[in-house]
Amino acid sequence: MTFFTSKNSEAELQESSHLNQESADDCFCKPSPKICLLQRRFVKRIPRLLFYVCLPAFLLGLCEFATAQKPESPKATQLRELEKLIREVYGIGDSKTRTEKKEMLDKMVKSIESDLQNGKIDQQVFAAIKVAMVLANETSQVSSLRNLLQIAETHFEIREEGFIVNQISEYLVSCKTKDDVGLALPTLTAVALEKAEIKQFSKAKEILKAIALQSKGKNETAFKSTQSMIARIEKQAKSHELYVLALSRLEKEPDNQKANFSVGYWLAVYESKWNEANMYLVKGDQDKWKDAAYLSNSASSVTEKLSAADSWWNLCESLSNKAAEADASAAIRIHLQDVYSALQPQVTPGITKDLITSRLSKIKAALEAESVPGLSKDANSKTSSVAEGSGAIMLPIGEWSDALSMVRLPEDGVLGKWQYKDNVLSCKASSDACCRLPVVVRGNYEITCTFVRRSGSDSIGFFVPLNNGFCNILLSGWNGKASGLQFIDGKNASELDPKKTGASIRPGTITNDVVNEVRISVGQAPGYASISASINGKTSIAWQGEVSRLSPSPYMNLNCPEALGVCANMSIVDFKSFQVKVLPDQTASALGPFSRAYRMSSNWRNSLVQVNANPPSDLMSKCRIWNNKAYYISENPMSFTQAQCLAKQLDGRLLTISSDAENEFILNEGKGLWIWTSASRCSSLKNWSDERGQPLSYMGKFSQGQPSLREKETILGLQTGSRATRGWDDFNYNSLSLHACIEWGEEKTVEK
Repeated sequence: MTFFTSKNSEAELQESSHLNQESADDCFCKPSPKICLLQRRFVKRIPRLLFYVCLPAFLLGLCEFATAQKPESPKATQLRELEKLIREVYGIGDSKTRTEKKEMLDKMVKSIESDLQNGKIDQQVFAAIKVAMVLANETSQVSSLRNLLQIAETHFEIREEGFIVNQISEYLVSCKTKDDVGLALPTLTAVALEKAEIKQFSKAKEILKAIALQSKGKNETAFKSTQSMIARIEKQAKSHELYVLALSRLEKEPDNQKANFSVGYWLAVYESKWNEANMYLVKGDQDKWKDAAYLSNSASSVTEKLSAADSWWNLCESLSNKAAEADASAAIRIHLQDVYSALQPQVTPGITKDLITSRLSKIKAALEAESVPGLSKDANSKTSSVAEGSGAIMLPIGEWSDALSMVRLPEDGVLGKWQYKDNVLSCKASSDACCRLPVVVRGNYEITCTFVRRSGSDSIGFFVPLNNGFCNILLSGWNGKASGLQFIDGKNASELDPKKTGASIRPGTITNDVVNEVRISVGQAPGYASISASINGKTSIAWQGEVSRLSPSPYMNLNCPEALGVCANMSIVDFKSFQVKVLPDQTASALGPFSRAYRMSSNWRNSLVQVNANPPSDLMSKCRIWNNKAYYISENPMSFTQAQCLAKQLDGRLLTISSDAENEFILNEGKGLWIWTSASRCSSLKNWSDERGQPLSYMGKFSQGQPSLREKETILGLQTGSRATRGWDDFNYNSLSLHACIEWGEEKTVEK
């Protein structure tokens, strides 16, 4: 049995050279000694090979056998049976269409929420949640998925983060295109960032890693953004660890400089508790932080507060180019935005006020361009705050606000005849009656509205603000032919295929003298939007895509494109309620502007309608320059609404003329064109207002026979033709023959 040994001995070599002659004669040729040796060595190793190959297979089979023999737990069996029962009850099957599944999902979510409100928290509800999650995946309803995840975790104490990770991974696996991933990312990353907000950093990273894994190869921008979030959460986790250790250290050594700085840094950067943070920072070991905190603590006059703000500004500038300090520089900017906004109205016009305006503009641009996941921002707090001293009150995040009660008539009744009585907003039958609800909104939000159409058969509409403009939703449009988004790719809802776009339903009839409830949900990421709407619980819109595909109606106008609003065409309508809720989506800082809303005062100015000091660099060559300011006249004519949206997209504003010299400059540069200005009025009023809703402080010379002040001629424009005909004129807001004139920077002191 020598083949069991593996030693290379001389005896083996000798033996291999004296093979049995009879065996050799049976071969075609005689094998060489080396070949024979290799053959024998292979034979020697057969038992070992069999052992190493067969043992794993044997163990695997044993495990499978053990698993197969292990009985399913009664709880798991019950859950599986309940899921099967729920599918049968709701008629869920593969043969159902996407629209039918969405309707089932909406119905299930409402039933789940109703059960929870009534205190029913059992296996049946949990089974329904699991089935609903599958429907959310199949129908790409990412907001519903997030809602269900939160419900499951809140009410059923899901302690294994793998459950959430798996659901998110499954959803992203179902995303087939780059756009699908881009739209899902803000909502799904919010789940992770909510974990970071409650200091569950390891769980947040696990979720983000799953998102990054599924985004890779599908959407590299999303992948890189998620990787950046992971890095920032790791830094946040480290900062929190130092904070906890420092608090313990300060109990024994109250004057320890490093510990004081660690505590102050966390409180300022991640919790926005600046007053409390400054008490620690002044005793810290970082000189620039220490000096700024000292000045803030001791400041009482406006001059001293400005000096403290300058110190924070200089610190922020020194941190801006350091990637490791991105969170700190962003937190300081947010803090400075509040400080400068509060100081601005207390400073008299001059160099200092211009400096504040310039810095606020730079802060706005930096915050919108910078990725700041996980920060506790004042913008996302539950408390209201005042924006820039203008009287614009920020609405609470994550709570419903009654927008109907904020309406002021006749100022907000932009077109048509409106009245507000007994908490009901009503319009008389007229063509394109539009009423502004004095709330400006940006980011992710929801709307609920109840209304009754008393007479007529045509549309009831809603103005839906977007980050770079707005769109319109019409119900019972085109005399009941369709309900949906008014314009997509230049086509209206009556021309769109509901099955292909998900942007409309046909027909869209509404019964008169019946209370109707409409719910609208808007989600946004840079360049993308998702818009859904239902009426009386039935989905009418489920659309997502590039914002550039949407366009506002030229036949509807609010004079302020950031505002919410309602409208009605040739119908008498009572709006009984209108509520808005901004969704607390912390990923907005990483993927676009912060989600927030403000109640408009008589001065429309607020942080959502700030403009840049200068035009985009690629547009500068097409601008006219006067008095160190740039003006751009559009190459093509457009409606007033389209002109407003173009100005917003370019971070500018429509022209407001403030002096004879500026008026003469525009009339000369117009070269015969008709030009839109920002000045407007409500159809029932004769007084003109500027782009901030303030009374127009400068009036130029009107052309002969103008203004006519007809009902729909509510916008001021300029005729820049010959000396005999040129001058100011009032135009119909939906006229398509005027060009936009856009300028940048806020209006300065009026020159009489």
